[in-house]
Amino acid sequence: MPIRCHTPAMLKANEFGTTLASRLQQLRNDGDFVDCKIRLKTADGHSKELHAHRNVLASGSNFFKEAFKMKAEKEEHAEITLTMSNDGAVSCFESLLDFLYSGSLDTSKNDTNHLMQIAKIYQMKEAEEILQPYCREPTPPSTASLPTLPFSSVLFPSQSATLEALMSGSAISSSALMQNCNALVSTQ
Repeated sequence: MPIRCHTPAMLKANEFGTTLASRLQQLRNDGDFVDCKIRLKTADGHSKELHAHRNVLASGSNFFKEAFKMKAEKEEHAEITLTMSNDGAVSCFESLLDFLYSGSLDTSKNDTNHLMQIAKIYQMKEAEEILQPYCREPTPPSTASLPTLPFSSVLFPSQSATLEALMSGSAISSSALMQNCNALVSTQ
């Protein structure tokens, strides 16, 4: 007589999310299947290139999701240029990009308020949630103590749409930033 096993209707791998995140990070580190180049430029002329996967950027940031949707036909490779005021802002962005892949945010090199401001600008909700308890202020800090982070442009290989949303005396909301960007794209 055959032995019968009871098989549950749904089987789940242990630590699947962690394993998937680790594999995606390894693909990024190896440069495999990356389809987005992020060029970070600072006001003092420094430049740094980062590579990422659009699906990871879009899944962790509504800002990038909307930026990629603005391009009607899908390109094989996207190029995004962000202009930031200094190397500290670049470091914050790099930490947040790593967070999108790993779910872990290294705060040892960056002030949590600076990280929060950038997370808000790029609409990284999960990063905002984990940073909130560690921020000194419940609202974004004044720009006197923070780098300004204008979103200068989203560049695709066959098309260039220039978007500018400069931060003024107080931090601009993410929704206002996206509205400004969408308005500028539609007029080009």
